[in-house]
Amino acid sequence: MIYLLDSNAWILYMRQSDPQLVRKVQSRPRGDIGLCSVVLGELYYGAFHSPPAQQAHHLNLVVQLRNLFPSAPFDDASAEIYGRIRADLAAKGMLIGPNDLMIAAIALTHGLIVVTHNIAEFSRVAGLTVEDWQTP
Repeated sequence: MIYLLDSNAWILYMRQSDPQLVRKVQSRPRGDIGLCSVVLGELYYGAFHSPPAQQAHHLNLVVQLRNLFPSAPFDDASAEIYGRIRADLAAKGMLIGPNDLMIAAIALTHGLIVVTHNIAEFSRVAGLTVEDWQTP
């Protein structure tokens, strides 16, 4: 895996609502694109939080992603990096959301590039490479 897509990118991909992002995902080998346990949690939350009439459809989309793309876990190595990132950002008064911290830690642990539209938050993390594949 090279690219770790954030929840916002996966949501656009599942909705097929951003042609540029969809094209970029589909143009790369499937093994190069992935997600992580934290993003899966966010996607499952969104599916379970959907209106009852759409819930089964949204859950099916999440399961399809999980079956098609590799997923990196939040493990002990990620936990250590999470602690370092959080302490660094807290010292600078620049904290980001806890899920974004975990996603960043997973990416740094595995040397992955985070694909997100939330560049402002993720770019605060030292050493993290981020890209925005969404249409401007």
